[in-house]
Amino acid sequence: MEIRSFCPFPAAAFVWEAAPGVHSLTILVKATFLLVHGAEATVAPAQDEPSGDVTWDNEPGASLRFATDFAPLKPRTDVLVVGHAFAPKGAPVTELSCRIEMGDFAKGLRLVGDRRFTPGPVGLAAGPAAAFTRMPLRYERAARGEGNPVGIDLAATPARDAMAVANVAASTGQTPGLGPLAPGWPQRRRLVTDEGHRWATAARGEEPGPAPEGFDFGVFQAAPPDQQIPLLRPGATLVLEHLHPTLERVETRLPAARPQAFRIDPKTGRVSEIALRCDTLTIDTDRGRLSLVFRGLTDVPAKAPIAVGTLVVASHPQGLRVRPADIEKVVRQGGSLEDVAGAPEKHPLEMRHDTRPIGQVRSGGTTSGSASAKAPALPFRPAAPGASAPAAPAAPPRPALPFGSSTVHVGAPAVVIRPATPFERTSVPPPPPAPVPAKPEEELDIEPDPPTPTRPSAPPPSGRVLPFGSVTLGPSTAPPKVSPATPFPAAPPRPQTGEAPRVLPSAGLPFVKAEAAPPSSRAPASVPPPARIPAPASVPPPAPASVPASAVPVPFSPKDAVKPALVTLPTIPLEPKPPEPEQGEPALPGAALLLPLPLEKYASIAAEISGPTVDVGVTLRRHGLDEEKWARIQAESTAIIAEDAGRADGALLEAFDRIYVARMEALGRKVDVQGHARLSVAAAHGKLSRCLEELALGRADLLPLRRSLGRRAAKDPAFAAELRAATEAERATSPPPEVGLFKPPRRKRGS
Repeated sequence: MEIRSFCPFPAAAFVWEAAPGVHSLTILVKATFLLVHGAEATVAPAQDEPSGDVTWDNEPGASLRFATDFAPLKPRTDVLVVGHAFAPKGAPVTELSCRIEMGDFAKGLRLVGDRRFTPGPVGLAAGPAAAFTRMPLRYERAARGEGNPVGIDLAATPARDAMAVANVAASTGQTPGLGPLAPGWPQRRRLVTDEGHRWATAARGEEPGPAPEGFDFGVFQAAPPDQQIPLLRPGATLVLEHLHPTLERVETRLPAARPQAFRIDPKTGRVSEIALRCDTLTIDTDRGRLSLVFRGLTDVPAKAPIAVGTLVVASHPQGLRVRPADIEKVVRQGGSLEDVAGAPEKHPLEMRHDTRPIGQVRSGGTTSGSASAKAPALPFRPAAPGASAPAAPAAPPRPALPFGSSTVHVGAPAVVIRPATPFERTSVPPPPPAPVPAKPEEELDIEPDPPTPTRPSAPPPSGRVLPFGSVTLGPSTAPPKVSPATPFPAAPPRPQTGEAPRVLPSAGLPFVKAEAAPPSSRAPASVPPPARIPAPASVPPPAPASVPASAVPVPFSPKDAVKPALVTLPTIPLEPKPPEPEQGEPALPGAALLLPLPLEKYASIAAEISGPTVDVGVTLRRHGLDEEKWARIQAESTAIIAEDAGRADGALLEAFDRIYVARMEALGRKVDVQGHARLSVAAAHGKLSRCLEELALGRADLLPLRRSLGRRAAKDPAFAAELRAATEAERATSPPPEVGLFKPPRRKRGS
């Protein structure tokens, strides 16, 4: 597995088992932007890399300052604010309020200076609030409770100099904080059973297998429940109050463009797009930055890296939509994305991901389990034992992680070309926005946080294939395995650095526990764009006998003679043929994980309520639903199934139809060949409603029936012939209605 990047954003990927025999690939792209007051956020010159959980002040058991980026999927979108709240103009205050607002989402906190118990006339009493210029947005400053095990214990016996009042408070019913929740805290731990917790925290070297029955992927949501939103709209207006070191109010816009991901199949060479969805927004108030994590999910034949093929991350510098054909042309023939991308950017795919694996929830609800005293890391956490990268001075301290999680540095993209970036419009100069921050990042008037121990540089790459199919990117002075052509206009070449390539042996890996490391906020790679070097004439091509018998040429190779800067993918040996699955129901596609209900349950309910005499309300209540909730589920599921049908081979739609028709037949609404013929002729003659009533079918049954019929006829010529004969016979016995000239009614005499 290899990742090629045609944009400045770092990426990582890993393979996991979504269901028995179904392997899914998760790819994530992390994009970091500078907050710009009055304009759209701009690409940061130094990109933050994907990392694991990071606690405040490097304290084991402390609250999280940064949540892990490595998760197989997130059902909803996390909105997180980390860092400090700041007093206006740096003047000390005793009370302050901070607020974030974005579309329909808004949340604020009330902040007060330290109020400690002091001796008074009748004993200890809360003293006046101390002045402050900034307040850490951490849960240790809020009141302790069931959902905040690290807060201030206001129920404890008063003691001199002990805190009498919490520094951070929220409105009733809201979580008193804006940052991420630790994976072992009750809000997340109770979402999974003990078995699910063991699967989620499997250690290195174990084979956890597929997700257990009823596993709720909502456990990977790090934001408090009141900070989880369904969708994050590109270009949405973001307002921050007292959440920036130099400005009291920041009003900016989220980037309208977005990265895209593609997969090149190792066998066929086919390029297919992996739909990315932004499921995490993190605002770092100390640094005046925001980061967006885009995550995509697709099926792969096996977990071995060779079965995944090549992954490509791209973003057009002018915001145009990049198509699979564009990627194929750029990767294999060279050139620029600006030269090949055509269609303007449409509104991107935004959908809600699933919270449970396919077909594994019997009751339709989430499961709960007893909280564990020890809360180890969740899966899909990167691990880098004995390997790290030096922390950049502009990055905040990234202390050691609790719960066995770790920080992983996923290196720079293979190609980073300046000055054009994916979110700049090179043809139209942008308006002069008010930059945020007002000073260079390292010169912001912020008290430095306590220093954190530095760690040694990462060792040189081991050259081994990473376990669990994970990969990392890193700047390299050595020639890359596949040298991409310059995707964007090249900036003047910069001198190469002497830094050795960084490939961490376990970066971005699921099912791993390891120590923490500070994430690096790395500047773009200083490696100049690859030159267009013609193939040396003096080097003869390898003899045919040197090609392994198991190797096959990659399709789509140019047929012309070798041209300068042509890029061809290396030959990839065929992977061992997987064992034949046992006969039975076909495995459900991994895309079924995106549905808000398990596919079996959703399709079965849809078939049940489509009957002409069914009481829809009673049926839905029997499944723990109401009509409003069902309408929302149906709308989301329809969009997801339609999107999958348009992007892939329609496996999700075919599985839906199969389950739907099977449930229809189990309810007595079976349609034979003669029934199909009657429906076809009745539709042509305008008598469909009467025919549906006679066959006791609902109108919603038609499409699944027709699609299933078409698939069977395409695979079975004998059945297709039988169907044609039945249709002709039905048409002969049911002539079409006569259509005559319209004659107005005759008026009666005297009327």
